[in-house]
Amino acid sequence: MGQEGADTGRLVLHVSRDRFAETDRAAGTTTDGQLLIAPNLAEVSRRKTAAPLEKNPEARIAACTRLLSANPADFYAIANRGVAYRTVGDYDRALADIETALRMRPHLAGLYSERGMIFARTGQNTAALRDFDEALRRNATLIQAYFERAMVYEDTGQLDRARADIERALDRDVKLVAGLYADLGQRLAKAGNYNKAIIAFDKSIEIYPNWLSTFLGRGAAHEAMGNRDLAAADYYKTLQFHAVHESERQFQRSARERLDNLSTGQ
Repeated sequence: MGQEGADTGRLVLHVSRDRFAETDRAAGTTTDGQLLIAPNLAEVSRRKTAAPLEKNPEARIAACTRLLSANPADFYAIANRGVAYRTVGDYDRALADIETALRMRPHLAGLYSERGMIFARTGQNTAALRDFDEALRRNATLIQAYFERAMVYEDTGQLDRARADIERALDRDVKLVAGLYADLGQRLAKAGNYNKAIIAFDKSIEIYPNWLSTFLGRGAAHEAMGNRDLAAADYYKTLQFHAVHESERQFQRSARERLDNLSTGQ
């Protein structure tokens, strides 16, 4: 499971050998809220453009738009584009696409969760809670719906309910919850809310301390706050990991560069 950034637009494609998956699993969510779109293998093979496989959200928006120019009723392109619009913060277009997808397939729980995230990002807490409630009524296994609802509860001072939802999420998948906190930290840091970002990174590391990118993200937030010693400690921790993937090596190169800049006073 990746957690290298909040709302990164990475899509997980669940491939089924059966018919089109008209089930809740077909619209569950991953660590960054992406719909689990589940066409069958023949459909994946037929779609040479494979828009749902685009990892970059801007590229996926363009690819899905191309598909929709040929077939305006393409549910998968509409839903994926809506998710991608959310990941880049274009909430008006995201809402338009997700609501179109909901009119097409109103039984999919994950679509309600996705719309709830859009409402939560735009401060519409009552509407967000309504959608998270509906998503979980339809599918009580949607971990991200519990997490996102907990964040809204926390923001509105309903701390007991927030803790209960986090416990429900942790009972189902500890690593996923850690990733969700890390994604939240990245999103808060990007918005300049470094204090809350550090709290989110702390929670992620407390739950699962094995992702170097989380330490790098927390270090950058500490550095932005002027906490040079704490930032350096997190950058050193980032370098202690055994990097397997190129993305991890890139994180370590960033940590070394940041340490060098700290040491030279830049």
